[in-house]
Amino acid sequence: MTPPSFLKRQFIALVAMLLYGLASGTNMAAAQTCLGRIAAIDEAIANYNPFHPVAQRRAFAVTIENTGSQACQYRVQFKAISASHAFGFGIAAADGTVLADSDSAPGTQGQIISRMLNPAEAQRLELIYSLPEGQFLSPGQFRTSIDLVLTPTDDEGAAAAALRTVQLPLLCSVDDHLGVNIAGAGLSKTVDFGELAEGMSRRVVIEARANRSFLLEITSLHGGALALEPPYQHWRVEYDLDLNGSRLKLPFKGGPYERGGIGGQSFAIEFRIGDVVAKRAGLYEDEITINIAPAP
Repeated sequence: MTPPSFLKRQFIALVAMLLYGLASGTNMAAAQTCLGRIAAIDEAIANYNPFHPVAQRRAFAVTIENTGSQACQYRVQFKAISASHAFGFGIAAADGTVLADSDSAPGTQGQIISRMLNPAEAQRLELIYSLPEGQFLSPGQFRTSIDLVLTPTDDEGAAAAALRTVQLPLLCSVDDHLGVNIAGAGLSKTVDFGELAEGMSRRVVIEARANRSFLLEITSLHGGALALEPPYQHWRVEYDLDLNGSRLKLPFKGGPYERGGIGGQSFAIEFRIGDVVAKRAGLYEDEITINIAPAP
């Protein structure tokens, strides 16, 4: 017969093993309850004007949710997945911390950390999507993306294994942008000849900006002549008009011209006074309108 003391030792050892196994199972269950998901992503889209002098920004957000049974804190990583993009962009936290941009190498990760979330609680993470100035983009809609990786954090703030990875699409919408102005004078300028004499000339420079091919239209209120003030408007002084050194007949439509660059294109317009002999004294004037339009 086995001595009682031996049975007692075996029983105590068995109980200890059961307790150890139960404790281990409890720890594993606790480790598995920190669960979560990326519940919603606002659309990250912005309209872009290549000629706007400052970066264009748009607020959007990513919402995360605790789907587990215990309070957890989360980290959202912004992971670059491409070495090149169709346009330049930046993603920043609400406080301005840069999380990702178009210059990031593949695999590079910025991150933002949530507050401690209770089970079923969600947090909206406010973000800024920006399109830097100075990008010369043609009309169209451009698309790129980065990955969002959701992980819990442990007590030391280190990231655990990924709970979710989703793709964040980034959209850049570019319309036709065309503009014209007079160099150094904005949208209007008076060209004063003083006392008229044949052969007098004045020169102005027109600056055209377009992100697509375009047409240039020049019209004259009096058909390419200076007219005397009413009621003597039938008195005229003819003038010649050159565009970049070439003689024009008004009205004029030229092009298509290529889109140029971010600084636009310049067109030199020169006016030259014709015959003034035997003309009635008075104030002669004309009004020139210059318009830029998309080429078909």
